[in-house]
Parts: sequence; structure tokens; C-alpha cells
Amino acid sequence: MQWHFLWKLHKVLPHTLINFDLIFPQMVGLTKPTSGTAYAHGMDIRMDMDDIYTNMGVCPQHDLLWETLTGKEHLFFYARLKNLKGAALVKAVNDSLKSVTLFHGGVGDKQVGKYSGGMKRRLSVAISLIGDPKVFFLLLCFKFQPFL
Repeated sequence: MQWHFLWKLHKVLPHTLINFDLIFPQMVGLTKPTSGTAYAHGMDIRMDMDDIYTNMGVCPQHDLLWETLTGKEHLFFYARLKNLKGAALVKAVNDSLKSVTLFHGGVGDKQVGKYSGGMKRRLSVAISLIGDPKVFFLLLCFKFQPFL
């Protein structure tokens, strides 16, 4: 996975010059760059977005979950969007639940509306990582405080 892109950007440019509201929509294909380009797993975001989509996971800042679906149902839904089928689908869902500690005790079979905030966040991470994406974007809200 390419975890380093934004960290490199953050280290090169002062925080006040980085407009994440402009960068992320371009990196995930919601808007097109007005000039220049960026690469995701070696693919150009101006020309290869269809290929990038199949290799990308995005975990937005706010959890996008349906309260009446279970954690497992969410993962099945998103895994099918990544074209997983059969035994590979079931394995990916179970492995994802285990990786974010939502498997044991039937937690994955409970409606998401009964999850704590932390459980919802872990499910969102699992959803974004289903299908083994080559590029992963984790959008976080944080307040940057420079060292004085």
C-alpha cells in the first residue's frame, strides 16, 4: 500500500499550504485536477481512475454506515462491489471482522446502530480495506499544532 504520499506532502509543504479538501477529492476521483497530476500505485489520476478504483480503499472521516445492517452485512455488500465471490467473499468478510476485533462474540452479527463509536470506526476501516486495496486513504480530522 502507498501510505507515504500525504506524509511526504505534509513534510515538504507547510501545513497552511496543504488544502486537504482539494487533494482528497482529486486523489479519489471525485474531481479532476486543473493542472499537474498525482499517481496512485503508479497509475495517473488523470487517465487511470477506472483502474485506480478497483485498487483503492477510502475510509472517510465520518462513518458511512447503515444503522439497521449488521457489520457482516456491510462487509458483504462492499466486498461484492470489489467483485469478491464464493469462498473468497466469505473468507474476506470473516478475516476483515477478525482484523478489527469485531468477529468474536457475534459482534459482526449485531446491527451497527448498537455499536459504540469506536466499533463503528473499526468497521469503517475494515470496509475500506476489504478486497486488499493497493492504495488506501484514511481521512482523519486532526488539529495541527506546530512545535514551538
